[in-house]
Amino acid sequence: GFYNSIFDESLALSDVAPSLIAQLDLNMERNKSVTPVREVNDMIIGENNYFPQLEQAADEIRARFLGNSPPAEELLVQLLLQRFSIRIRRGTAPQDETGKSNGIQPTAPDENVMILASNTTAATRRFQLVRKLVELTLADMLHETCKDERLTSHDARLIMFNALVSYVAGALIFPYERFLQEARQSLYDVEYLAQHFNASFEQIAHRLVTLRRPGSQGIPFGFLRADPSGFLTKQFPLPGLLMPNSGHACPLWVIYNSLRNPGETMRQIACFADGSRYLFVAQTAIKRVETFLQQPVYSAVMLACDLVHADKTVYARGLQLDNRLYDVRVGPSCNLCTRRQCAHRNSPMAGISAS
Repeated sequence: GFYNSIFDESLALSDVAPSLIAQLDLNMERNKSVTPVREVNDMIIGENNYFPQLEQAADEIRARFLGNSPPAEELLVQLLLQRFSIRIRRGTAPQDETGKSNGIQPTAPDENVMILASNTTAATRRFQLVRKLVELTLADMLHETCKDERLTSHDARLIMFNALVSYVAGALIFPYERFLQEARQSLYDVEYLAQHFNASFEQIAHRLVTLRRPGSQGIPFGFLRADPSGFLTKQFPLPGLLMPNSGHACPLWVIYNSLRNPGETMRQIACFADGSRYLFVAQTAIKRVETFLQQPVYSAVMLACDLVHADKTVYARGLQLDNRLYDVRVGPSCNLCTRRQCAHRNSPMAGISAS
């Protein structure tokens, strides 16, 4: 009974402790100084991924320039031209020295011209236009926010500036209270919200993660994005959910299964070794190419929430939430996982011999 439970918990701790200590030592060795990306992530996490001053700024921009109407692409194009003398041109995105198209920075050498790549979707074009509007109207405020002492390098401040621009763009396109109301009424149906707001799955997922306003909160979600190799390219952790700092997560996470099924929304109940259970929802998108010779870009996005919130979402329908037999037994990553007999293990626990 009680003593057996204590023994089991002690045994589990004795398994995971060397792994965690070894991983910490490895991280300290690899990162003599904290990386700029880590500083940015720590600051965002420290703010619970919610910036009230930026939400207010987004509301003010919407009221000032858009008359509180949805920011349609045509309206944004006219606004940038008439108010800021920025001309929008559709065409091939700028190329780097290898000839590879790069649509991440849609700006021409002429500062008064903004190029929208011909292969981008309407949702992406709108987001890029809104980002430009934010940069032009809030640059001073955002640079001031980036002077936070938690950001110790120019690179960290630059990364944070771009992250804050995207945050305000999301807040401007998806007004907080209206978006929260639609999310609740639709049971956090990302597909429905994407159609309703003419947005992408990733844009909706990003906004869901920021619904942390005190007294008016949505479901607390964590967020992950991975490339086709499985490498985590972005994450907003969820308290209690152990995620790897970088690299690859557990191969059993549904985000990786999603990469094999582009365009299909997939879900799973994930159960960790400590008994904690989460609902994972993932979808992979394919970025359209401009020419046959280009390689399509795949990107998988995953939302995660504690299973206690699952019944508030459409994704819990048809799942047996109270039956653990159907859970997928996962870990955070192989080097942090205590499941010694897992057939999917690709490396030993940190600090534990492979033999």
